[in-house]
Amino acid sequence: PNLSWVDPVMGGAVALYLFVSVIGLARRSVDQLMDRELPEDERTRAAKVIESDPDVRGFHDLRTRSLGTAAHLELHLELDGHLDLVTAHEITDRVERSLLAAFAGSTVTIHTEPFGLEDERLDDRVRRP
Repeated sequence: PNLSWVDPVMGGAVALYLFVSVIGLARRSVDQLMDRELPEDERTRAAKVIESDPDVRGFHDLRTRSLGTAAHLELHLELDGHLDLVTAHEITDRVERSLLAAFAGSTVTIHTEPFGLEDERLDDRVRRP
């Protein structure tokens, strides 16, 4: 049987595989260089971790960035405004540890503020589609 066509077909298949792999790698690299937000499912997972703490009254201005294989998360954490500073700090640390456990190797920055505070929010200026 004449199988002279097999070599070019296999070569084309390997070339296509390499092309698709390179495109995927390039896309991930550009996303990291452009400081993109984590995918929506990862942001949702972070929100669930934050909201799972019984002392958290709310949060806003959640921002995420991909840092190679890790992530950086920053947010404003809303707590009862009548808590003393030590208690507020303990709750904030607890939320931070929960996020670090859920996003291993990541960094977390939390700004704590009283629940119900009316201030300018980044969420109001940056609308997510």
